[in-house]
Amino acid sequence: MNVILILADSMRADALGCYGNRYVQTPCIDSLAARGTRFDTCYSTSPLCVPARSQILSGKYCHETGNMENPAWRYHTRRPVEVDGVYLDPTIPTLPSVLTRNDFYTAHLGKNHFYPRHNRLGFHQMEQCDFYGRHVYEIDDYYLFLKKNGCAHLFRDAFGRVDAPGGAEGVVRDEFGLIDRLCPYVSVLPAELQHTPWVGERARSFIRGRPRATPFFLVVSFYAPHDPFCVSAPHDRLIDADEIPLPPVPDELEPSAMHFGEQSLRRRLPDDTWRKNIAHYLANVSLIDREVAGIVEVLKEQGCYEETLIVITSDHGDTLGEHGIWGKNLLYEDCVRIPLIFHHGGGRVSCGVKAETATLLDLYPTILTFTGTPAPETRLAGRAWDLRNDRSESGSRVVFGELANSAHSQYFVRNGKWKLIRLEGVGLRELYDLETDPNELHNLAAESAEKVSELDSLLSAWIESEKPSWRRRLVSNEIDWQRELRLSHL
Repeated sequence: MNVILILADSMRADALGCYGNRYVQTPCIDSLAARGTRFDTCYSTSPLCVPARSQILSGKYCHETGNMENPAWRYHTRRPVEVDGVYLDPTIPTLPSVLTRNDFYTAHLGKNHFYPRHNRLGFHQMEQCDFYGRHVYEIDDYYLFLKKNGCAHLFRDAFGRVDAPGGAEGVVRDEFGLIDRLCPYVSVLPAELQHTPWVGERARSFIRGRPRATPFFLVVSFYAPHDPFCVSAPHDRLIDADEIPLPPVPDELEPSAMHFGEQSLRRRLPDDTWRKNIAHYLANVSLIDREVAGIVEVLKEQGCYEETLIVITSDHGDTLGEHGIWGKNLLYEDCVRIPLIFHHGGGRVSCGVKAETATLLDLYPTILTFTGTPAPETRLAGRAWDLRNDRSESGSRVVFGELANSAHSQYFVRNGKWKLIRLEGVGLRELYDLETDPNELHNLAAESAEKVSELDSLLSAWIESEKPSWRRRLVSNEIDWQRELRLSHL
């Protein structure tokens, strides 16, 4: 039994055709969803890159591991480092380390966002495609690929950032900041050298050259469709921007929109720029679908399609201008609701749409259960779903989420159709009826005090129950962290 986890960055659920998007082109993913299990609602309970990825790897809430923000180093040492990323205590059994110990060959290709970059966290093999961090170009596999093809100077341009290392001809921006996510960008890098096809080709190469004596667990981690909204020609015309409808925006900004974190930016764009951003975003999703189709073809070519579980999901979504904000790091549905699809070529996954609510925390126990791999002796926060039948799980599931940023901590609780967002430190609440108001345009907190109190009590009880597992920040300079990282998860 092989497992391929296809992980996109910032891909919201409604960016796929099988979730109702009429403008994107995702025939392969839609087909896999139609012949597998698709969760209608799946949450990234911490919609930011590092916290979300730490949950996939550890099966634990980010407050259990300390990965509450992107710069996870703040939780482990006073000495600043030049890259952020997932850091997990070496005693935490990661999903790849558990599978490795049970005779899987494990590999991670694409964006890892680990700290340090070559900390394998239990994987046998890693190939990287990360923009983040300074002075890491010489160790990035995608950069080395561009260098081999005479395009090293366009490394940052490939991500929509033209301040290439050492300077580059044709620089049109002096620096990169949050404002650049509002500038739809056409890269001068040839389309065939972009990072999405590179990740897809590395995945296909892995499948062809994999060890034949053992099953494999492969993470295919695409950087796209993460902002800035960058494509190469001719893909800037793949989606007709003029046809894109703009999402509704509330008349007044709600508390979350006034107290967001560093990863978000409030700005109203001209309508044509707004549409072009969304068109580039959907073009990147369509390009991912093409690479997934290529991966499926190689699985069939190599005779292992019928023995492979394919999982498709994302670390979090993106506002794409909704609520008057660009970015993530918020607890609105456009940030927290992501796709989750399971497909098995041999038909061992039931066909249909599950109405129950799933979370990223469920990936770890579900993959172990499906492959018959013994679970580690540690608490896993998620639920193991039975993918072999289409019966509904009994009982309604209450889902909790959390975020920490430089301004305020945020929490949410979802129970049935109701969702409460709470901003600590400012005493503000937002209440939404997701059946009648899926875009969260009408905050009902002021007129539904009883429902606010009910959900607030649920949230407070959960926080209190989690306090024993809350990881304290480690600030000692006496610990040899580099040695700890070298030993991590081996």
